[in-house]
This record gives sequence, structure tokens and C-alpha cells, in this order.
Amino acid sequence: MIKRLFLLICLASACFADPFRAEGRWRMYHTDGSPIIVTLYKNHSARSDWENGSRGHWKWIDGHLVMRWKDGWRDVITLSEGRFEKLGYAPGNRDITSPSNRTAAYKLGQ
Repeated sequence: MIKRLFLLICLASACFADPFRAEGRWRMYHTDGSPIIVTLYKNHSARSDWENGSRGHWKWIDGHLVMRWKDGWRDVITLSEGRFEKLGYAPGNRDITSPSNRTAAYKLGQ
């Protein structure tokens, strides 16, 4: 009985775990191909080196890493087939099927 309960708890915790570790530095790209370095902090704040340091916050939504920036942009990082992808949404773009841009994203260091 104890073993079954332990197994059930382990399986349940795996179902609710984040798909990858968000905190740390990321490299992604602007629409024009310029690299952007983003740092995500444990307190869910975010900073990038775009235009003298954009600020925002991040959170998990349905297994996707979502960053919201003070300038109204929203970036979403997904993991698909072992690769990260960044979907960028311009201010006012709420159509999740039509991102404003789509680029690779890379986790820097571990």
C-alpha cells in the first residue's frame, strides 16, 4: 500500500513539473535577426539587453514559458523535438496562431 501511494505521488508530481528550467540566460533573436540576451530570475522578473535593457516578467502557462515586456511585447518559448523556439507577439496581437515573429531560442549555460 505504501509503495503504491509513493508511486502515485511521484507520477502526479511529474505531471505538474515544468517542461524545462526557465531561470538563467537565454539567447534569442529579434525580427531583424539581431541577437537578444534575456535573463530570467527566480522571482519571475525578466531583463533583456534589447534597447538599453527591457524589463518584464515571466510565468508558465500551459507548459509554455511566457514573457511579458513593459513595451507590450509578449514572447513565448516552447520546447519541441529537443529544440527551443521563441514566438514573439507584438503589442495588441492576441492571435496565438499567428506570431509576429518566430526564431530559435538557446539556453546559455545550465
